[in-house]
Amino acid sequence: MLRNGANRTLCLFRRQLSSDCDCHSFVTKEMEKYLQCRKDIKLDMCIIDENMIDPCWDQPEIVIIGAGMAGLSAAQRLAVSGLVKIKLIEATHRAGGRIHSAWFGNVPVEMGSSFIEGGSLSNSVYTLASQESLITRPPMRENPFAALCMTSDGRDIPAYISQAAIDAFYGITQRAAELYIAAKEYKSCGRLSDFLSRQMDHELDAFPHKYRDDASRVMLSEAIALKNRVGSCLFDVSAKDFGSYAELSGGRVRVPTGMVGVLAPLLRAMPECDTITYCKPVTKILWSTKDEYEDEKKTKKKPRVNVVCCDGRVFSGDYCIITLPLGVLKEQVHGMFEPSLPELEKNAIKRLGYGLINHVYFEYNRPFWIWQEGGLRPCWRLDEIKDDGYWLKGISSIDEVPSSQQILSVTVSDKAAKCVEELSEVKLAEDFTRLLRQFLDNPTIPYPANVMKTKWSTCPFSLGAKTYMKFGANVGDICDLGRTVPDECEPEIPVLFFAGEGTAFGSYGSMHGARMSGIREAERIIKYTKKFQGKPGHKYEESVCVKAAAAH
Repeated sequence: MLRNGANRTLCLFRRQLSSDCDCHSFVTKEMEKYLQCRKDIKLDMCIIDENMIDPCWDQPEIVIIGAGMAGLSAAQRLAVSGLVKIKLIEATHRAGGRIHSAWFGNVPVEMGSSFIEGGSLSNSVYTLASQESLITRPPMRENPFAALCMTSDGRDIPAYISQAAIDAFYGITQRAAELYIAAKEYKSCGRLSDFLSRQMDHELDAFPHKYRDDASRVMLSEAIALKNRVGSCLFDVSAKDFGSYAELSGGRVRVPTGMVGVLAPLLRAMPECDTITYCKPVTKILWSTKDEYEDEKKTKKKPRVNVVCCDGRVFSGDYCIITLPLGVLKEQVHGMFEPSLPELEKNAIKRLGYGLINHVYFEYNRPFWIWQEGGLRPCWRLDEIKDDGYWLKGISSIDEVPSSQQILSVTVSDKAAKCVEELSEVKLAEDFTRLLRQFLDNPTIPYPANVMKTKWSTCPFSLGAKTYMKFGANVGDICDLGRTVPDECEPEIPVLFFAGEGTAFGSYGSMHGARMSGIREAERIIKYTKKFQGKPGHKYEESVCVKAAAAH
């Protein structure tokens, strides 16, 4: 009987009052995919899809701080469900957060996230990229064996040694990941750098003596690559909780036309053109769970949350989803929230680590390499790295930019990344050329014609790159940071909802973790909207925890 053959009847509510329905609604184009008008019969009532919010209800007003992947994903989920009273506040002049593609010459390069971590349907960001036809066929997956391994004295390490060493190091990281399940206490596991060092020494004993030096160099290069993925010195990383990050299948996949393309379906889902307000850094978040009124007759309630921006503009709402980077929370947690956050959240913010990753791009007028032949992996000895902490020693690989035949890129982290921010482009070009000439044993390597670098540690709206499991922290801190305020176990209705990659259990530090955290918090608000059939009521009838305990 139904037009779409499903076991439901859908009615499309238009912005104007219609003769078939006595309801007003705010319907986006995205929502029209989920709703239909019954033309064959006239219904006496509107039947709404179970995933939709009844448009007859008084909709809550929702403020979202941050228009990155988490904030946009939350707004998209809310809008698709029918909640359209949304305001996104973005501190910068653009959406995306650390998803930032910029033009360098005539090609796009990634200033932030360079890979989709997990090129498979289990990754929600990969599906976004697929919807926009951003994934090439076959996908451009990272290949650790494609790079040429060179020593600091200009010698080529044979492929059979480098591949064996890379495989051995992969086995070490797998054993480190297994500590998350096998070990009972993180203190007994120590720091990740110590664990890797012991395991590397054990693996090197299996190599013939004449190959050990080369194998050691390759493993050390792999350790630097791991550091650049984490964003911090491995001495600061907990060995016990290193495996708490669940890697998705499919490998690391590039988007050759620019990672910013994955934002397109999210931006199209915004209810209004002015849903996002740019250039509004937040200075204060004032929240309350009390029922306060603006007049003596108690006809109009005061907003449950007021978000104050640097120019004095205030955004008010019933709920607030906060997607601020962990670096910003660490810097401003004690002065931004009024009243202050619970100790549980503040301790989680303090204990979790926030790493730094920067990229440097070098453009050449006349390239000296053959395109798509693989990159270069500088393989230092351990004593060479210890002698000098300069930024060049933080390079694990020199890679081609997939969309260009003239650009090379390097990625550095931690102290090397800070060093890059302090150096001029001219100095970076000189250092990089010296490195190439040394490892390739070729004094004729030309200087680059242009250099571009990122500066994530000095960006006041990021102050770093990604969350990692710092020594002394644990996965409980990720969960605590993702709790609502007040907590769902308390009788008060939550006001503040925290999202972002730092709140994503099992996928912290990733784009898909940020996306799923935004959807998670949107689902919570949808749940409360259905519970109160509109705006939050006077009090929370029964906490989630009490209901769960009663069920058992």
